[in-house]
Amino acid sequence: DTYADTTIMFQYFTAVHWSITQMTPGSMELSPKNSLERFFNILCLIFGLLFFSTLVSTLSAKMTHFRMKREERTKMLAQLRRFLRQSQVDPRLGVKLQRQVVERISASKPLIFTD
Repeated sequence: DTYADTTIMFQYFTAVHWSITQMTPGSMELSPKNSLERFFNILCLIFGLLFFSTLVSTLSAKMTHFRMKREERTKMLAQLRRFLRQSQVDPRLGVKLQRQVVERISASKPLIFTD
């Protein structure tokens, strides 16, 4: 039942398998046998929890930011269409203006030193 009697390759793959299961919801039949191993297992679980919660939090923040930017763009374009309609701008010119605005909004802006 001890790993000391197994090959180095088996021990290595067991260690890799164990470390991956500590960071994912996977499971493994290997469990801590003493206090030091249990302490190390707890540290790995805490690290995995922090790592994945940070990952999920970052992704959520990025998605929220993306959604807010898209809503801002939609509102701005709706306001432009309303202005063009109220000002009785020629529809062909209005379409060209809207295309130009969309192109300029979509263009990536170079970073400046203050960014």
